[in-house]
Amino acid sequence: MHVKLFVFSLSVIFGVSSSDNPGFTVRVTEKGLEYVRDLALQLLREDIQHINVPDQSGEAGTIIGHVHYTVSNIRVDSASVGSLDVSLVSGAGLRVATSSVSIEMTADWEYNNGRAFIRISDHGSLDLKTTVDLSVTGTSKMEPNGQPTASVEGCQFNVQHVDVHFHGGAR
Repeated sequence: MHVKLFVFSLSVIFGVSSSDNPGFTVRVTEKGLEYVRDLALQLLREDIQHINVPDQSGEAGTIIGHVHYTVSNIRVDSASVGSLDVSLVSGAGLRVATSSVSIEMTADWEYNNGRAFIRISDHGSLDLKTTVDLSVTGTSKMEPNGQPTASVEGCQFNVQHVDVHFHGGAR
């Protein structure tokens, strides 16, 4: 909900200012960008703790045949945002960039080789720690019918590192 309100607010502000025949003009100031940055940082910090990651499953070919795996009960234990930058990009719109977003997660894992003659299976838990950077450049405008729209013009995602520690299972 917070993200939708944030995107709608940006769409209205920047959509009105870029309209061909505006009823009024909005000037975006540094103080306005700071307000947007502070609001976005607050929403990001609140929402990142409540990320719902669905269970993941699949199969992979190995030397012992096809192995079916499942990673379940994926939980975000802690998350932090290092910094957030909001800036105007000439001709493109708004750029929002985060750096050093750290997330710690835990999950359960299991695998088996299905219906092979010799059945092999195992299970355990895992701890995952990762740090990422994200940058999104977007535009917003008002459609002729007066409806605000927003679109992503560019997105960059960089994984700084990932540490995974498995617990249980064969040793």
